[in-house]
Amino acid sequence: MLFYWFDSSIRNIDFGTHKGHITPNWYLVIPLEQYKNNEIVQKSFQISPTFQEKANDKNAPIFNMSAKELHQIGNKLLLSLSKTVLLDSDDENLKYSYCQRTRMDFPDYITVQYVDLTDGRSTFAIYAKAKYGSGDQNVNRNRIIKFLEDMKAAVN
Repeated sequence: MLFYWFDSSIRNIDFGTHKGHITPNWYLVIPLEQYKNNEIVQKSFQISPTFQEKANDKNAPIFNMSAKELHQIGNKLLLSLSKTVLLDSDDENLKYSYCQRTRMDFPDYITVQYVDLTDGRSTFAIYAKAKYGSGDQNVNRNRIIKFLEDMKAAVN
């Protein structure tokens, strides 16, 4: 049985206040255009100026379904990854945190928040970060890119 220690400084990242990290061991995808155009229904969802500037990908995909439906697909995909557990859930804001252990058994944390758009579609913001080290050999980048691809495939 694996032990999943959860660092509260990474717990359930607040996309609206988090300032990011100085180390390059994280990856972030946000729906910046929809956010700036006030297309996101949940007014409690914010993206901090730092995240707006430093996001690796500012064009999160858009899906023709509700955020709740999108969460069901995303949660199933994330939990299907090896050595992954759900650590925290906020069903009201559709924000969830996971831990996935690497091949070397180091913890990486993933936070995703699903949001409805004004036209009935939905999207999400997703952040992944290694707990240890200053670099991660693109593990978090590759994890998130694969998640984006898998989400698109699962919806189509």
